[in-house]
Amino acid sequence: MKILVPVTYGELGGSQVFLLKLMDAFAPDGDISFSVLLFQDGPLRAALEQRGIPCRLMKFSMRKPWTVWAVIKEIRRCKPDLIYLHAGRLIAGIARLMKIPCIERINMSRVGNVKGWCSHPRIDRFCTSLNTRALAVSGAIEKQLLARGVPQEKLVVVRNFVETERFHHPENRQNARRMLEIPDGKILVINVGRFSPQKAQKDFISAAAVALKQNPDLLFLLIGDGPLKPDLQKQAAELGIEEHLRFLPFRKDVEIVYQAADVMLHTAHWAPLDNVLLEAMAAGLPIVASDVDGTNEVIFPEKTGLLFPVGDTETAAAQLLRTASDPALAERLGAQAFEYVRTNHSIDKVKTQFRQLFEQLTERRS
Repeated sequence: MKILVPVTYGELGGSQVFLLKLMDAFAPDGDISFSVLLFQDGPLRAALEQRGIPCRLMKFSMRKPWTVWAVIKEIRRCKPDLIYLHAGRLIAGIARLMKIPCIERINMSRVGNVKGWCSHPRIDRFCTSLNTRALAVSGAIEKQLLARGVPQEKLVVVRNFVETERFHHPENRQNARRMLEIPDGKILVINVGRFSPQKAQKDFISAAAVALKQNPDLLFLLIGDGPLKPDLQKQAAELGIEEHLRFLPFRKDVEIVYQAADVMLHTAHWAPLDNVLLEAMAAGLPIVASDVDGTNEVIFPEKTGLLFPVGDTETAAAQLLRTASDPALAERLGAQAFEYVRTNHSIDKVKTQFRQLFEQLTERRS
């Protein structure tokens, strides 16, 4: 089976990393071959070349008809059995005209995230309707697409996977804490993600200030970067908690952060299903998180974590203090979180779902 994957951005963001890992999972089987149409150069191209995956760098814009024609010619040359769309939404229209089944993976909220003309509900619904299937990464996105008028029969939910073998190493805890220079006796509370209104790290800092009044042994760590970093640093200074809050940039060995931590405090105001949650669960961390669609599909109160109302920093602090002061509770939540992702978000399970979908659509074509 030959699968062509159009990708708009050449960066190595979450969507691109997911794609690479999915290709890696199928590589040993030998019966499915991937090739990529890349519309912007970047480190993704090198990662594909290292894996021996054919990658063609092209320009594509509906405002430049010659680029559309060039893409059509390339699709004809590749003769794919299926198109797995990671971007360039109107390529689904080309696929329909060429009678090639097309799947679009939708991994973000359509409200407040997609910009430009595609963000209009009617145009968004039209673009989605061009696909043979729309693949939602969470029930929250499925619900949103249904509300926008996408037919149920077009929708399939396939959630992200997480590499538990990478993150679950409790034996590395002391070494990880030494690497991050975490003082003995400190309870390390982390938050991982781009500094943005969506992730709401301002709530993390506000909750930290509340919790520190009752437990000064807490140490807070924000891992990430983004345009809001100066504002967050200013907020921490105004609250007088600079000595209890550290900022770290994104790091490739983020598993070290999870292994060193005691609790994750996840404050997102909306999150279709954050990979960082799955990673923290895979590490066996207890999680205190905002009760938003997507997050509450994996964080079940008193089982795989604790929830608090969105933006309620007082309750967030109370749940955090409860977890930090009760080792038995923290251990139970972390163990159950790990077992949940090991069972429901393994790469083997997600790969099986993709294979069934690929085979179903290509069989219909034949």
